[in-house]
Amino acid sequence: MRAIKETLKTWPTRKNGEPIFRTSNDAIFYAQQAVNEPSVVEKMKYYREQAHRVLRTERAKLHPNLDRMMEYATKAQFFRECWEEIERIQHEEATQ
Repeated sequence: MRAIKETLKTWPTRKNGEPIFRTSNDAIFYAQQAVNEPSVVEKMKYYREQAHRVLRTERAKLHPNLDRMMEYATKAQFFRECWEEIERIQHEEATQ
């Protein structure tokens, strides 16, 4: 359990605390480590919602910033994969 907490503490993050994922496997591994940490799970939910909010805002603009949209679309995809893995693990634990 201690190694899991160390993994979460040493995971690379942005200045605002968002974890940085380079691949889908990173997001899934992070989810497997974070599933038993309620505060981390809530943060993942928040980051996912925030990425979608930024995307909706950019789409609504007359001249959207396509680079920003691409950045947030990538973030949203990784956060979605992480969130789906957390939900899958929680569902498995609930059915056992």
